[in-house]
Amino acid sequence: QLPRIINKEKSIHTFRMFRNLTALKHLCLWILILACKRITTVSSPAASTFVARGCARTKIKVEKFIFTWTIEKFSIWYKDMNDLREQLISPIFSSDGDNKVKWHLTLIIVKEQNLALYLNFSPLSEASTVKAKFKFSIVNAKGEEENVRASTRVCRFRETQMLWGYDDFISTDILLREVKRFLPNDELTIVCEIEEVNIVNISDESTRIRSKMIEDELSKDIGNLFVNENCSDVTLAVGQHELKAHKSILSARSAVFAAMFEHDMVENMLNRVVITDIDHEVLKEMLNFMYTGKTPNLNKMAQGLLAAADKYAIEGLKLICEEALSVNLTPENAVEMLILADLHSAGQLEAQTTAFIKTHISKVMNTQGWQDMIKSHLYLRAEAS
Repeated sequence: QLPRIINKEKSIHTFRMFRNLTALKHLCLWILILACKRITTVSSPAASTFVARGCARTKIKVEKFIFTWTIEKFSIWYKDMNDLREQLISPIFSSDGDNKVKWHLTLIIVKEQNLALYLNFSPLSEASTVKAKFKFSIVNAKGEEENVRASTRVCRFRETQMLWGYDDFISTDILLREVKRFLPNDELTIVCEIEEVNIVNISDESTRIRSKMIEDELSKDIGNLFVNENCSDVTLAVGQHELKAHKSILSARSAVFAAMFEHDMVENMLNRVVITDIDHEVLKEMLNFMYTGKTPNLNKMAQGLLAAADKYAIEGLKLICEEALSVNLTPENAVEMLILADLHSAGQLEAQTTAFIKTHISKVMNTQGWQDMIKSHLYLRAEAS
């Protein structure tokens, strides 16, 4: 019987040990649960009170610009050129500091009864649409503004509605009856006041800066492909100079290069384009524009770049060149610019130059360029005079 008693005592001892361990395990588990509950209780209020916030501002921005247009020898245009139905076009002007919005005025004789005056949104503008109010007036002999005509509402200028104005800006009877008042020294002076209206959304400044940085970085990176000649697959040879480029970029930017590289032409098979009619520096500047959209040497090379842009059908560069040449017109270079515009089908430059010549006809006719044009480009004389 003794062994059975010993075994019983061992069993009781073992049971008590197991029971104590189980109780300890439960105690630890209970402490852990309380700790978790404590953590949840402490962290929940903070999580539930987190609120994301943002702010922005919208404002109506109004910018005023005043343009004065003086037409010399007005009687020659009105009386002697009336049968030609010629319209007068002012030089292009910009109403903003960034030169993104460009305008010109147009003056037309309507049925010999009225002068029509229109404000034209120039296709040279970088903006696709502009909202603006405008006011026209005539400066009299005393320097005062008369015959004021103003839009009563904001007008939208865009591709489908490029101009706004008045078919009856002023009666020709009144104008000619009051010559001393409205046409001192045979000059008609028109004032155009533009109030450009923009709706501006101002968001987080960091977002705008980041967007500009990304845009600049993209232009810089693509430009580095040209500068460093990385992965180039075509060579442009000009005299003793060679420039490395990329067919894909040239094709994307020029319809002429696209046609050249899409077919089995010699240039495509040899990966080499020989250019004989463009200066090396001009070609380099043209390629820089194709890669980056920038032309740092535009003013020095505008004429050469216009010819290059016309040859390779790079319309953006062509428009920029026309604009640069238009704003630098003088009586001495006007005839040269007219011939250049005619040669390269530069419509905007031709229109601006023609208007400039008509406005300054007496000075232009005294230049050597005018005499040379009579001999070599007689058909342009009829258009410009």
